[in-house]
Amino acid sequence: MLMVDDLYERLRLAEVIGPLKEKGVDLNALTKTLVSYKLSENDSILRGAQWLNSEGVREHYVLPELDSHTLYRAVDLVGQHRDRILVALQDSVLRLLDQPRTDVLMDWTNLIFWGRKAKKAKFGHSNNGRPEERQVAVGVAQLAPPLNVPIALTIEAGNMNDLTHFQRTYAATRRILQEGSLITFDARAMSAGNLNKILLDKNDYLTRMEPSKSTDKAYEKFGDDHWTLVDERTCTFVKARVFPHSVNYYFRSGKLEMDQHASLLRRAQHELDDAKSIRQSLEDGKGLPKRFRCNNRLVDVEYSYQMKLGEMTDAEAVEFLMKERTTGREGCFILITNRKGVPAADILSAYRAKDTVEKLIESLKGDLEVGPLRVHCDHAVDGVILLSFLAQVLISLTRVLCEPARRMATKFVVLALVRLTVTVELLADGRRRRVYSNFNHVNRAILARYLAET
Repeated sequence: MLMVDDLYERLRLAEVIGPLKEKGVDLNALTKTLVSYKLSENDSILRGAQWLNSEGVREHYVLPELDSHTLYRAVDLVGQHRDRILVALQDSVLRLLDQPRTDVLMDWTNLIFWGRKAKKAKFGHSNNGRPEERQVAVGVAQLAPPLNVPIALTIEAGNMNDLTHFQRTYAATRRILQEGSLITFDARAMSAGNLNKILLDKNDYLTRMEPSKSTDKAYEKFGDDHWTLVDERTCTFVKARVFPHSVNYYFRSGKLEMDQHASLLRRAQHELDDAKSIRQSLEDGKGLPKRFRCNNRLVDVEYSYQMKLGEMTDAEAVEFLMKERTTGREGCFILITNRKGVPAADILSAYRAKDTVEKLIESLKGDLEVGPLRVHCDHAVDGVILLSFLAQVLISLTRVLCEPARRMATKFVVLALVRLTVTVELLADGRRRRVYSNFNHVNRAILARYLAET
Protein backbone atom coordinates (compact mmCIF):
# COMPACT_ATOMS: atom_id res chain seq x y z
CA MET A 1 0.00 0.00 0.00
CA LEU A 2 2.89 2.36 0.71
CA MET A 3 4.25 1.84 -2.80
CA VAL A 4 0.82 2.37 -4.35
CA ASP A 5 0.22 5.55 -2.30
CA ASP A 6 3.60 7.05 -3.15
CA LEU A 7 3.48 6.41 -6.91
CA TYR A 8 -0.21 7.33 -7.10
CA GLU A 9 0.78 10.75 -5.75
CA ARG A 10 3.87 11.11 -7.94
CA LEU A 11 1.82 10.26 -11.05
CA ARG A 12 -0.84 12.79 -9.99
CA LEU A 13 -3.58 10.26 -10.55
CA ALA A 14 -5.67 11.79 -7.78
CA GLU A 15 -6.13 14.89 -9.94
CA VAL A 16 -7.79 12.92 -12.75
CA ILE A 17 -9.51 10.07 -10.88
CA GLY A 18 -10.80 11.89 -7.81
CA PRO A 19 -13.16 14.31 -9.63
CA LEU A 20 -14.90 11.41 -11.42
CA LYS A 21 -16.97 10.79 -8.28
CA GLU A 22 -18.36 13.77 -6.38
CA LYS A 23 -20.45 12.06 -3.70
CA GLY A 24 -20.06 9.10 -1.40
CA VAL A 25 -16.84 7.21 -0.74
CA ASP A 26 -13.65 8.82 -2.09
CA LEU A 27 -12.86 7.27 -5.49
CA ASN A 28 -9.12 7.83 -5.03
CA ALA A 29 -9.16 5.75 -1.86
CA LEU A 30 -11.17 3.02 -3.60
CA THR A 31 -8.84 3.00 -6.62
CA LYS A 32 -5.71 2.77 -4.48
CA THR A 33 -7.33 0.01 -2.47
CA LEU A 34 -8.23 -1.95 -5.61
CA VAL A 35 -4.71 -1.57 -7.04
CA SER A 36 -3.22 -2.69 -3.70
CA TYR A 37 -5.61 -5.64 -3.76
CA LYS A 38 -4.38 -6.52 -7.27
CA LEU A 39 -0.83 -6.61 -5.90
CA SER A 40 -1.67 -8.80 -2.91
CA GLU A 41 -4.69 -11.08 -2.62
CA ASN A 42 -5.93 -10.47 -6.20
CA ASP A 43 -9.09 -12.52 -6.38
CA SER A 44 -12.50 -11.44 -7.67
CA ILE A 45 -13.97 -7.99 -6.99
CA LEU A 46 -16.61 -9.72 -4.90
CA ARG A 47 -13.99 -11.18 -2.57
CA GLY A 48 -12.07 -7.91 -2.72
CA ALA A 49 -14.76 -6.38 -0.53
CA GLN A 50 -13.80 -8.79 2.23
CA TRP A 51 -10.14 -7.78 1.95
CA LEU A 52 -11.02 -4.08 1.88
CA ASN A 53 -13.16 -4.39 5.02
CA SER A 54 -10.25 -5.66 7.09
CA GLU A 55 -9.43 -3.23 9.89
CA GLY A 56 -5.92 -2.42 8.71
CA VAL A 57 -6.97 -1.56 5.14
CA ARG A 58 -9.96 0.57 6.19
CA GLU A 59 -7.86 2.41 8.74
CA HIS A 60 -5.08 3.10 6.24
CA TYR A 61 -7.42 4.57 3.63
CA VAL A 62 -9.95 6.03 6.11
CA LEU A 63 -12.83 4.05 4.63
CA PRO A 64 -16.13 2.96 6.14
CA GLU A 65 -17.25 -0.64 5.92
CA LEU A 66 -18.28 -1.26 2.32
CA ASP A 67 -20.09 -3.89 0.27
CA SER A 68 -19.14 -5.28 -3.13
CA HIS A 69 -21.58 -2.99 -4.97
CA THR A 70 -19.46 0.03 -4.04
CA LEU A 71 -16.36 -1.64 -5.51
CA TYR A 72 -18.19 -2.63 -8.69
CA ARG A 73 -19.37 0.97 -9.09
CA ALA A 74 -15.79 2.20 -8.64
CA VAL A 75 -14.52 -0.26 -11.24
CA ASP A 76 -17.27 0.84 -13.63
CA LEU A 77 -16.41 4.54 -13.17
CA VAL A 78 -12.70 3.94 -13.77
CA GLY A 79 -13.49 1.98 -16.92
CA GLN A 80 -15.97 4.59 -18.14
CA HIS A 81 -13.20 7.24 -18.08
CA ARG A 82 -10.44 4.90 -19.24
CA ASP A 83 -9.11 7.11 -22.05
CA ARG A 84 -8.85 10.21 -19.85
CA ILE A 85 -6.99 8.28 -17.17
CA LEU A 86 -4.59 6.69 -19.68
CA VAL A 87 -3.71 10.04 -21.27
CA ALA A 88 -2.93 11.53 -17.86
CA LEU A 89 -0.95 8.41 -16.95
CA GLN A 90 1.18 8.68 -20.10
CA ASP A 91 2.09 12.29 -19.37
CA SER A 92 2.86 11.53 -15.73
CA VAL A 93 5.06 8.52 -16.51
CA LEU A 94 7.12 10.47 -19.03
CA ARG A 95 7.45 13.37 -16.59
CA LEU A 96 8.51 11.06 -13.75
CA LEU A 97 11.10 9.40 -15.98
CA ASP A 98 12.38 12.80 -17.15
CA GLN A 99 11.32 12.60 -20.81
CA PRO A 100 12.96 9.33 -21.87
CA ARG A 101 13.38 8.26 -25.45
CA THR A 102 10.08 7.04 -26.78
CA ASP A 103 10.92 3.91 -28.73
CA VAL A 104 8.02 1.53 -28.04
CA LEU A 105 7.23 -2.17 -28.29
CA MET A 106 3.69 -3.36 -29.07
CA ASP A 107 1.86 -6.65 -28.68
CA TRP A 108 -1.70 -7.98 -28.49
CA THR A 109 -3.52 -10.78 -26.72
CA ASN A 110 -7.00 -12.03 -25.84
CA LEU A 111 -8.63 -12.49 -22.45
CA ILE A 112 -11.38 -15.02 -21.81
CA PHE A 113 -14.71 -13.51 -20.70
CA TRP A 114 -17.11 -15.49 -18.53
CA GLY A 115 -20.55 -14.05 -19.15
CA ARG A 116 -22.88 -12.89 -21.89
CA LYS A 117 -23.75 -9.24 -21.27
CA ALA A 118 -20.62 -7.32 -22.32
CA LYS A 119 -20.74 -6.32 -25.98
CA LYS A 120 -16.95 -6.49 -26.31
CA ALA A 121 -16.99 -10.20 -25.51
CA LYS A 122 -16.97 -11.89 -28.93
CA PHE A 123 -16.17 -15.24 -30.45
CA GLY A 124 -13.64 -15.21 -33.24
CA HIS A 125 -10.00 -14.22 -33.45
CA SER A 126 -7.94 -15.64 -30.60
CA ASN A 127 -4.23 -15.28 -29.81
CA ASN A 128 -4.38 -17.84 -27.03
CA GLY A 129 -5.84 -20.83 -28.84
CA ARG A 130 -9.28 -20.63 -27.22
CA PRO A 131 -11.68 -19.65 -30.06
CA GLU A 132 -14.50 -21.60 -28.39
CA GLU A 133 -14.63 -18.99 -25.57
CA ARG A 134 -15.84 -15.41 -25.66
CA GLN A 135 -12.84 -13.09 -25.78
CA VAL A 136 -11.82 -9.48 -25.22
CA ALA A 137 -8.83 -8.21 -27.25
CA VAL A 138 -6.15 -6.26 -25.38
CA GLY A 139 -3.27 -4.28 -26.89
CA VAL A 140 -0.34 -2.84 -24.94
CA ALA A 141 2.58 -0.58 -25.75
CA GLN A 142 5.70 -0.43 -23.61
CA LEU A 143 8.70 1.88 -23.56
CA ALA A 144 11.67 0.03 -25.01
CA PRO A 145 14.58 -1.20 -22.83
CA PRO A 146 16.11 -0.27 -20.52
CA LEU A 147 12.90 1.36 -19.18
CA ASN A 148 10.32 -1.35 -19.98
CA VAL A 149 7.43 0.68 -18.54
CA PRO A 150 3.90 0.17 -19.98
CA ILE A 151 2.71 3.35 -21.70
CA ALA A 152 -0.52 2.55 -23.60
CA LEU A 153 -3.50 0.22 -23.34
CA THR A 154 -6.33 -0.56 -25.77
CA ILE A 155 -9.32 -2.82 -25.15
CA GLU A 156 -11.41 -3.95 -28.11
CA ALA A 157 -13.94 -6.59 -29.14
CA GLY A 158 -12.65 -10.13 -29.02
CA ASN A 159 -13.10 -10.72 -32.76
CA MET A 160 -10.72 -7.91 -33.76
CA ASN A 161 -7.54 -9.16 -35.44
CA ASP A 162 -4.10 -7.72 -34.77
CA LEU A 163 -3.91 -5.89 -38.12
CA THR A 164 -6.87 -3.72 -37.14
CA HIS A 165 -6.03 -3.58 -33.45
CA PHE A 166 -2.59 -2.18 -34.31
CA GLN A 167 -4.25 0.99 -35.58
CA ARG A 168 -6.01 1.56 -32.24
CA THR A 169 -2.89 0.87 -30.17
CA TYR A 170 -0.73 3.05 -32.38
CA ALA A 171 -3.29 5.87 -32.19
CA ALA A 172 -3.18 5.63 -28.39
CA THR A 173 0.63 5.78 -28.45
CA ARG A 174 1.49 8.32 -31.16
CA ARG A 175 0.83 11.38 -28.97
CA ILE A 176 3.90 10.57 -26.84
CA LEU A 177 6.22 9.59 -29.70
CA GLN A 178 9.10 11.83 -30.61
CA GLU A 179 9.99 12.11 -34.29
CA GLY A 180 12.18 9.17 -35.29
CA SER A 181 10.84 6.82 -32.62
CA LEU A 182 11.16 3.11 -33.37
CA ILE A 183 7.96 1.05 -33.16
CA THR A 184 8.62 -2.70 -32.88
CA PHE A 185 5.87 -5.29 -33.34
CA ASP A 186 5.27 -8.80 -34.64
CA ALA A 187 4.26 -10.05 -38.09
CA ARG A 188 0.59 -10.51 -37.16
CA ALA A 189 0.11 -6.72 -37.27
CA MET A 190 2.31 -6.06 -40.31
CA SER A 191 0.63 -4.60 -43.40
CA ALA A 192 1.50 -1.89 -45.92
CA GLY A 193 -1.22 0.34 -44.47
CA ASN A 194 0.10 0.05 -40.92
CA LEU A 195 3.66 0.72 -42.00
CA ASN A 196 2.51 3.80 -43.93
CA LYS A 197 0.84 5.19 -40.80
CA ILE A 198 4.19 5.05 -39.03
CA LEU A 199 6.05 6.60 -41.95
CA LEU A 200 3.55 9.47 -42.27
CA ASP A 201 4.36 10.41 -38.68
CA LYS A 202 8.09 10.39 -39.54
CA ASN A 203 8.73 7.46 -37.24
CA ASP A 204 10.54 4.17 -37.83
CA TYR A 205 9.30 0.60 -37.73
CA LEU A 206 10.83 -2.80 -37.07
CA THR A 207 8.78 -5.92 -37.65
CA ARG A 208 8.98 -9.49 -38.85
CA MET A 209 7.83 -10.52 -42.31
CA GLU A 210 5.78 -13.67 -42.77
CA PRO A 211 7.52 -16.21 -45.07
CA SER A 212 6.17 -16.57 -48.59
CA LYS A 213 7.15 -17.95 -51.99
CA SER A 214 9.06 -14.75 -52.77
CA THR A 215 11.08 -14.98 -49.55
CA ASP A 216 11.78 -18.66 -50.25
CA LYS A 217 13.17 -17.65 -53.63
CA ALA A 218 15.35 -15.02 -51.96
CA TYR A 219 16.88 -17.64 -49.64
CA GLU A 220 17.45 -19.97 -52.59
CA LYS A 221 19.15 -17.20 -54.53
CA PHE A 222 21.46 -16.40 -51.62
CA GLY A 223 22.77 -19.97 -51.44
CA ASP A 224 25.11 -20.96 -48.62
CA ASP A 225 28.00 -18.57 -49.24
CA HIS A 226 28.92 -15.14 -47.85
CA TRP A 227 26.55 -15.05 -44.87
CA THR A 228 27.63 -12.78 -42.00
CA LEU A 229 27.75 -14.15 -38.46
CA VAL A 230 25.87 -11.81 -36.08
CA ASP A 231 25.36 -14.02 -33.01
CA GLU A 232 27.85 -16.74 -32.20
CA ARG A 233 25.82 -18.01 -29.20
CA THR A 234 22.80 -18.92 -31.36
CA CYS A 235 24.81 -19.48 -34.54
CA THR A 236 22.81 -16.79 -36.38
CA PHE A 237 23.83 -15.50 -39.81
CA VAL A 238 22.38 -12.69 -41.91
CA LYS A 239 22.21 -11.21 -45.39
CA ALA A 240 20.64 -7.82 -46.11
CA ARG A 241 18.79 -6.45 -49.13
CA VAL A 242 18.47 -2.67 -49.33
CA PHE A 243 15.41 -1.19 -51.04
CA PRO A 244 14.61 2.49 -51.66
CA HIS A 245 12.43 2.80 -48.55
CA SER A 246 13.35 -0.20 -46.39
CA VAL A 247 15.92 -2.87 -45.58
CA ASN A 248 15.17 -6.59 -45.39
CA TYR A 249 17.38 -8.67 -43.09
CA TYR A 250 17.33 -12.40 -43.87
CA PHE A 251 18.43 -14.44 -40.87
CA ARG A 252 19.36 -18.10 -40.46
CA SER A 253 19.63 -19.34 -36.88
CA GLY A 254 21.13 -22.71 -36.02
CA LYS A 255 19.55 -22.74 -32.56
CA LEU A 256 16.12 -21.81 -33.92
CA GLU A 257 16.40 -24.52 -36.56
CA MET A 258 17.21 -27.14 -33.91
CA ASP A 259 14.31 -25.96 -31.73
CA GLN A 260 11.86 -26.09 -34.63
CA HIS A 261 13.03 -29.55 -35.69
CA ALA A 262 12.60 -30.75 -32.10
CA SER A 263 9.04 -29.36 -32.13
CA LEU A 264 8.30 -31.10 -35.44
CA LEU A 265 9.66 -34.34 -34.02
CA ARG A 266 7.33 -34.10 -31.01
CA ARG A 267 4.35 -33.46 -33.29
CA ALA A 268 5.33 -36.42 -35.49
CA GLN A 269 5.54 -38.69 -32.44
CA HIS A 270 2.13 -37.44 -31.29
CA GLU A 271 0.62 -38.20 -34.72
CA LEU A 272 2.15 -41.65 -34.65
CA ASP A 273 0.61 -42.32 -31.23
CA ASP A 274 -2.79 -41.16 -32.52
CA ALA A 275 -2.52 -43.44 -35.56
CA LYS A 276 -1.68 -46.40 -33.31
CA SER A 277 -4.68 -45.57 -31.12
CA ILE A 278 -7.00 -45.55 -34.14
CA ARG A 279 -5.58 -48.82 -35.46
CA GLN A 280 -5.88 -50.53 -32.07
CA SER A 281 -9.51 -49.42 -31.68
CA LEU A 282 -10.41 -50.69 -35.12
CA GLU A 283 -8.67 -54.03 -34.55
CA ASP A 284 -10.58 -54.41 -31.28
CA GLY A 285 -13.86 -53.66 -33.06
CA LYS A 286 -14.51 -50.52 -31.02
CA GLY A 287 -14.75 -48.08 -33.92
CA LEU A 288 -13.15 -44.66 -34.11
CA PRO A 289 -12.11 -43.18 -30.72
CA LYS A 290 -14.40 -40.34 -29.67
CA ARG A 291 -11.78 -37.59 -29.87
CA PHE A 292 -11.33 -38.26 -33.60
CA ARG A 293 -15.03 -38.16 -34.46
CA CYS A 294 -17.30 -35.40 -35.63
CA ASN A 295 -19.96 -35.30 -32.89
CA ASN A 296 -22.29 -32.72 -34.41
CA ARG A 297 -25.78 -34.29 -34.61
CA LEU A 298 -26.62 -32.09 -37.61
CA VAL A 299 -23.78 -33.56 -39.64
CA ASP A 300 -23.76 -37.05 -41.12
CA VAL A 301 -20.24 -38.36 -41.57
CA GLU A 302 -18.95 -41.59 -43.07
CA TYR A 303 -15.40 -42.59 -42.22
CA SER A 304 -12.98 -44.58 -44.32
CA TYR A 305 -9.45 -45.52 -43.34
CA GLN A 306 -6.22 -46.13 -45.17
CA MET A 307 -3.70 -47.17 -42.58
CA LYS A 308 -0.04 -46.77 -43.55
CA LEU A 309 1.39 -48.17 -40.33
CA GLY A 310 1.39 -51.74 -41.63
CA GLU A 311 3.77 -50.73 -44.39
CA MET A 312 6.45 -49.05 -42.24
CA THR A 313 8.23 -49.24 -38.91
CA ASP A 314 7.84 -46.55 -36.23
CA ALA A 315 11.11 -44.95 -37.29
CA GLU A 316 9.99 -44.89 -40.93
CA ALA A 317 6.62 -43.43 -39.90
CA VAL A 318 8.28 -40.61 -37.97
CA GLU A 319 10.65 -39.94 -40.88
CA PHE A 320 7.67 -39.83 -43.26
CA LEU A 321 5.82 -37.36 -41.02
CA MET A 322 8.92 -35.19 -40.63
CA LYS A 323 9.27 -34.95 -44.42
CA GLU A 324 5.61 -34.01 -44.70
CA ARG A 325 5.94 -31.28 -42.06
CA THR A 326 9.34 -29.85 -42.97
CA THR A 327 9.10 -26.69 -45.08
CA GLY A 328 12.76 -25.83 -45.53
CA ARG A 329 12.17 -22.54 -43.67
CA GLU A 330 13.26 -23.92 -40.32
CA GLY A 331 15.64 -21.51 -38.60
CA CYS A 332 14.85 -18.71 -41.08
CA PHE A 333 13.16 -15.40 -40.29
CA ILE A 334 13.07 -11.97 -41.92
CA LEU A 335 13.11 -8.59 -40.22
CA ILE A 336 12.11 -5.45 -42.10
CA THR A 337 12.78 -1.84 -41.12
CA ASN A 338 12.95 1.59 -42.71
CA ARG A 339 15.84 2.58 -40.44
CA LYS A 340 18.94 2.35 -42.63
CA GLY A 341 22.61 2.23 -41.81
CA VAL A 342 22.10 0.16 -38.66
CA PRO A 343 24.23 -2.99 -38.14
CA ALA A 344 22.28 -6.22 -38.46
CA ALA A 345 23.32 -7.24 -34.94
CA ASP A 346 21.67 -4.10 -33.53
CA ILE A 347 18.51 -4.75 -35.54
CA LEU A 348 18.37 -8.30 -34.20
CA SER A 349 18.93 -7.08 -30.65
CA ALA A 350 16.18 -4.45 -30.99
CA TYR A 351 13.69 -7.03 -32.23
CA ARG A 352 14.61 -9.52 -29.52
CA ALA A 353 13.74 -6.80 -27.00
CA LYS A 354 10.11 -7.41 -28.02
CA ASP A 355 10.34 -10.32 -25.61
CA THR A 356 9.91 -7.78 -22.79
CA VAL A 357 6.44 -6.70 -23.94
CA GLU A 358 5.47 -10.37 -24.33
CA LYS A 359 6.56 -10.89 -20.73
CA LEU A 360 4.45 -7.87 -19.76
CA ILE A 361 1.38 -9.59 -21.21
CA GLU A 362 2.30 -12.86 -19.48
CA SER A 363 2.60 -10.91 -16.23
CA LEU A 364 -0.81 -9.27 -16.67
CA LYS A 365 -2.44 -12.63 -17.40
CA GLY A 366 -0.45 -14.71 -14.93
CA ASP A 367 1.01 -12.71 -12.04
CA LEU A 368 -1.81 -10.12 -11.85
CA GLU A 369 -4.45 -12.56 -13.09
CA VAL A 370 -6.39 -10.03 -15.13
CA GLY A 371 -8.43 -12.84 -16.72
CA PRO A 372 -10.76 -14.62 -16.97
CA LEU A 373 -13.02 -11.57 -16.73
CA ARG A 374 -16.08 -11.99 -14.51
CA VAL A 375 -17.89 -8.64 -14.83
CA HIS A 376 -21.11 -7.72 -16.58
CA CYS A 377 -20.67 -4.62 -18.79
CA ASP A 378 -18.11 -3.02 -21.09
CA HIS A 379 -17.17 -0.25 -18.64
CA ALA A 380 -16.48 -2.85 -15.95
CA VAL A 381 -14.36 -4.86 -18.43
CA ASP A 382 -12.34 -1.71 -19.14
CA GLY A 383 -12.09 -0.92 -15.43
CA VAL A 384 -10.81 -4.33 -14.34
CA ILE A 385 -8.18 -4.42 -17.11
CA LEU A 386 -7.15 -0.81 -16.45
CA LEU A 387 -6.64 -1.49 -12.73
CA SER A 388 -4.39 -4.46 -13.54
CA PHE A 389 -2.53 -2.34 -16.10
CA LEU A 390 -2.05 0.40 -13.50
CA ALA A 391 -0.73 -2.15 -11.00
CA GLN A 392 1.77 -3.32 -13.64
CA VAL A 393 2.84 0.28 -14.33
CA LEU A 394 3.57 0.78 -10.63
CA ILE A 395 5.64 -2.43 -10.47
CA SER A 396 7.54 -1.42 -13.61
CA LEU A 397 8.27 2.04 -12.20
CA THR A 398 9.46 0.43 -8.96
CA ARG A 399 11.91 -1.64 -10.99
CA VAL A 400 13.25 1.55 -12.58
CA LEU A 401 13.45 3.50 -9.32
CA CYS A 402 14.64 0.72 -7.00
CA GLU A 403 17.91 -0.95 -8.02
CA PRO A 404 17.48 -4.36 -6.24
CA ALA A 405 14.19 -4.94 -8.09
CA ARG A 406 15.48 -3.84 -11.49
CA ARG A 407 15.99 -7.29 -12.99
CA MET A 408 13.26 -9.13 -11.14
CA ALA A 409 10.08 -10.49 -12.70
CA THR A 410 6.80 -9.00 -11.52
CA LYS A 411 5.81 -12.10 -9.56
CA PHE A 412 9.01 -11.98 -7.49
CA VAL A 413 8.63 -8.27 -6.73
CA VAL A 414 5.03 -8.86 -5.66
CA LEU A 415 6.06 -11.92 -3.62
CA ALA A 416 8.74 -9.89 -1.81
CA LEU A 417 6.14 -7.24 -0.92
CA VAL A 418 3.51 -9.76 0.18
CA ARG A 419 5.99 -11.48 2.49
CA LEU A 420 6.62 -8.23 4.35
CA THR A 421 4.66 -8.35 7.63
CA VAL A 422 3.34 -5.25 9.42
CA THR A 423 2.28 -5.47 13.08
CA VAL A 424 0.31 -2.49 14.44
CA GLU A 425 0.74 -1.83 18.18
CA LEU A 426 -1.61 0.42 20.16
CA LEU A 427 0.49 2.54 22.54
CA ALA A 428 -0.63 3.75 25.96
CA ASP A 429 -1.14 7.31 24.72
CA GLY A 430 -3.48 6.15 21.95
CA ARG A 431 -0.93 6.33 19.13
CA ARG A 432 -0.27 3.38 16.85
CA ARG A 433 3.17 2.03 16.05
CA ARG A 434 3.95 -0.14 13.02
CA VAL A 435 6.52 -2.91 13.35
CA TYR A 436 7.85 -4.37 10.08
CA SER A 437 9.32 -7.88 9.81
CA ASN A 438 10.15 -10.65 7.29
CA PHE A 439 12.61 -8.47 5.39
CA ASN A 440 14.69 -9.39 2.38
CA HIS A 441 16.96 -7.14 0.32
CA VAL A 442 14.16 -6.32 -2.15
CA ASN A 443 11.31 -5.36 0.17
CA ARG A 444 13.78 -3.57 2.46
CA ALA A 445 14.91 -1.35 -0.42
CA ILE A 446 11.32 -0.76 -1.61
CA LEU A 447 10.15 0.02 1.92
CA ALA A 448 12.98 2.50 2.43
CA ARG A 449 11.84 4.37 -0.67
CA TYR A 450 8.14 4.48 0.23
CA LEU A 451 8.25 4.77 4.05
CA ALA A 452 8.39 8.54 4.34
CA GLU A 453 4.77 9.07 5.39
CA THR A 454 4.54 6.31 8.04
